[in-house]
Amino acid sequence: PNKPYLDKVIHPFRNRSAQTVMAYENDEVDIESVDLNELERIQRDPKLGKELVRMGDPATWYLFFRTQKPPFNDNRVREAFARAINREAICRVLLRGAAVPAYSMLPPGFEDYDGSKYKAWQGFDPQRAKQLMREAGYPNGRGFPKQELWMRAPNPSQRMVGVAIQSMLKQHLGINVEIRSADRSMYMDNLYKWNMNLGVVAFGADFLDPRSILDMIWHAQPRGVGRQDWTNPIFDQLVEEAASELDPVKRAELYRDASTVMAKDYPAAFLYHDIGLQLRKPWVKGYTTYEDGTVGGFKWARMYVAAEKD
Repeated sequence: PNKPYLDKVIHPFRNRSAQTVMAYENDEVDIESVDLNELERIQRDPKLGKELVRMGDPATWYLFFRTQKPPFNDNRVREAFARAINREAICRVLLRGAAVPAYSMLPPGFEDYDGSKYKAWQGFDPQRAKQLMREAGYPNGRGFPKQELWMRAPNPSQRMVGVAIQSMLKQHLGINVEIRSADRSMYMDNLYKWNMNLGVVAFGADFLDPRSILDMIWHAQPRGVGRQDWTNPIFDQLVEEAASELDPVKRAELYRDASTVMAKDYPAAFLYHDIGLQLRKPWVKGYTTYEDGTVGGFKWARMYVAAEKD
């Protein structure tokens, strides 16, 4: 009845480019992160497959627009781009189930997360996308200026996502975009200077509260301070009220309204929320398994090592 809780944890650090699950397979470590490139092999392995777990990652990948400059100052164009992206296919095929489609900024793990509500405005609908582009004066992409799709030091999986977006925009809208990769420093410098018309980036919450992932990057800020140039007075007012609201029910309603305003105004096409992949030895105990099959992170004071056969 008295668990032998850990009093020490050793965390070896390795270069990401050299990181594999070899140390885990040799029983040198008890927990190991899994790269997407190794997922298929692990799933086929009768032993490793049983030890693979999925865990929520409170982050959102999104395709943002420079909304104060043509052609993305037209809400119809922004919506068309959002409607042309098949998020389910990206998550199922390219990311092999290691992500869930995103239709708003709030990721799984947040109390107010809703995986389907905002799909009404952000969901894949290529016919509506084509119609919107015609209404905006770009039938089948004719006359639309060529765009660069900026990506921040993409790994192979992220680059595949960029190529998929490039292909979907061409297929459904007749629009050509060229992928431009930049290292993290160059990317972030250009991001805050609002030099990008179109870019893919992620933002992760520092704590599980909407203030961390809505206010921090989407409330209007001056150039050089804010990530994006999008501004919406209604959104700003809602998150400002929420920040000072003490009633948790009213506060949650304000943030839901803010998320709705953002989904309808298309400062971004929300793409996906990552699902972390880990291998955990069967003797590692003390973490939570949720109803959706994902597991919790580690509260080390509650962790313990059990008998292997337990």
